[in-house]
Amino acid sequence: MDTSSQTLDLLRALAGALAVLVPLVVFWFQRVDRLQKSKYLIDLVRSYEDLVEIRKRQVESDAPPVVLEKIDTMIGELDRELKGGPDKLNITPFMVVLAVVTFFVSLLFTQLSDYINRLFTGKSYESELFFLEGIFASAMARFALLLVYLVISIFLTILVSRLLVTRMKNAFVRNLLVLLVFFGVFACVSFLLSLILVLLDPVTTLW
Repeated sequence: MDTSSQTLDLLRALAGALAVLVPLVVFWFQRVDRLQKSKYLIDLVRSYEDLVEIRKRQVESDAPPVVLEKIDTMIGELDRELKGGPDKLNITPFMVVLAVVTFFVSLLFTQLSDYINRLFTGKSYESELFFLEGIFASAMARFALLLVYLVISIFLTILVSRLLVTRMKNAFVRNLLVLLVFFGVFACVSFLLSLILVLLDPVTTLW
C-alpha cells in the first residue's frame, strides 16, 4: 500500500471518529448552554424583582418623574425579555445530521473523486491551489485547514440561523433550513478563506 492510500485511509478513520464524537460534544455543549441559560434567567428575575422594589420605594419618597421613567423603561425591557418565547434553535439535530453527512460524503468523495484525492495528497499544482505547499504540504495540515473551515462555518451558521428560525413553528423545516444555511455558509467561507490564502501566497514564506 502506497503512502497516498495510507493517508486517505487515515483521513477516513479520522472522519469516522469525528462522526462518532460529534453527538457527545453536542450533548456536553447543550448541558453547558442550559446551565448558562438557567443562571441568566435567575439573574433576570432577581433584577426584575429588585427594580420593582426600588420603584415602590422611589414612589413612596416622591422621586422625580425622570427617575421613575428610567426605572419603568428598565422594568419594561426585563418584562419583555421574561415573556419572550424559548430559543427555537436546537443545534443537536443539525450537528448530528452534519456529522453523518460529512462522514458519508467524505467516504464517497475520497473513493470516487480524483480531484479530492489530489487536494489532500497531491502536489499543489495538481489541484491548482498553489497555497497548498509549505505548512500546508502534508495531508494532515490540509485536513486541519478543512476543520478550520468547518468550525468557522458552524459558528456562523448558528449565528445566522438564530435570526431566521424565530418565526418558524415546524421543527423539520427549521432543521432543514439550518442545514441549507450551513452548506451555503461553508461554500462562502471556503471560497473567501481560500481566496485570501491565494492572494497571500506570493507575499508569505509560510506556504
